[in-house]
Amino acid sequence: MAPAAALLLLPLLAPAGRTCSAFSPRAASVSAPPRRRPWAGPTTSSSSSSLASSSSPPAGGVDAGASPTADPPYATTTAFDFSRPDDVGRFERIDDAIMGGISLSALRDVEGEDYASWRGVCRTDGGGFCGMRTLPFREALDVGDSDGIFLDLRLASDDEPDRRVWKASVRTDSTSRGEMVYQAEYRMPATSSTTGFGRVRIPFSDFVFVRGPRVVPDAPPLDTSGGIFQVGMTLSKFQINANTTTMEDFRDGFFDVNIRRVGFYTDGAADGAEGSADSSVSVEILSKKEIQKKKPVLLKVLLPLSKLFFSEQSNRRKVALKKLQQNRGISRIQAIKWGIKTKASAYGVLRALAMTTGIIAIDSFRIVLGQFLKLCLFYPLVALSRTIKFAKKKIFRMEVKELPSMSE
Repeated sequence: MAPAAALLLLPLLAPAGRTCSAFSPRAASVSAPPRRRPWAGPTTSSSSSSLASSSSPPAGGVDAGASPTADPPYATTTAFDFSRPDDVGRFERIDDAIMGGISLSALRDVEGEDYASWRGVCRTDGGGFCGMRTLPFREALDVGDSDGIFLDLRLASDDEPDRRVWKASVRTDSTSRGEMVYQAEYRMPATSSTTGFGRVRIPFSDFVFVRGPRVVPDAPPLDTSGGIFQVGMTLSKFQINANTTTMEDFRDGFFDVNIRRVGFYTDGAADGAEGSADSSVSVEILSKKEIQKKKPVLLKVLLPLSKLFFSEQSNRRKVALKKLQQNRGISRIQAIKWGIKTKASAYGVLRALAMTTGIIAIDSFRIVLGQFLKLCLFYPLVALSRTIKFAKKKIFRMEVKELPSMSE
């Protein structure tokens, strides 16, 4: 049995009481030199994201990317401090399961430490990114004259940070929670679990408006004058670009990022003070019940329905079966027999047959219902949308703004 496929199948087919860790480390492979990001549009330059070497680095850490001359002094405002365990609960997972992927990550408190651990497994099958973001803020967070975001963090799992694409995201409206957001790439500090933390500073001028990984043409630059409603972080194989671009030699598999603080910085220290002055701000977030109440009625109806088609367990079964067929020549029937045999050892043959029959029935229902909705709902709506756009362009001579496609 192929090891990769077995790892995907075990959590779904193995009997209860047996566990298969989703966070098993992957061996390091050949190092790759840092790469220049392909996107270099007029409103961003990823190389300007600073690996800060302030005269007052994070406590117990090191200056990331320290240079012979110290950076000018700056002030910081901490919004999330993971020495407070409650701050972990202010974030939610946003992995590639939303687009059919099978990556998995979580932000966890580390008992006895002043940092949180964002760890998981990033898979390129059907997706290729892991992410987390804050729950929406109750009110817009006034960032004042801040010049950007700072992160105190380190990659604890391995020494190849440049083989992933690291992104920070900012949302400036209170209603949207979709894939269109302001993002900027940054370089993860070359630190480890033994050398301490590094500080990354990402100027607001680096952020561009994206749909997924693609830059939205003619979008306005990030404007934080009205405040910020959400911040997030992403590990991805996709680079920010005008077209969908993936990183060559991307390192998938296990990762573990230790995060100490997230906040905002302002160039120049107050009152001419030396070093980096620090303050903090209290951020109130909406509860999940409040978020649910704020959703439009149509979304409340469609979300439960969408779960019928975007099941992570179903996606993992599909990927596992594909790997078994490619690597071992195992058929679908053989994979089902293996699942029954595994369950029967703990539950007995009758219960194993019942459980497997249930899985097959649910997956079959998803396929039938999915095809029905495509023919009766999705395709007609797409045709109607294209007809309206055609009429606006050709008949009424109206300008129609096109969003970047996610498939090109």
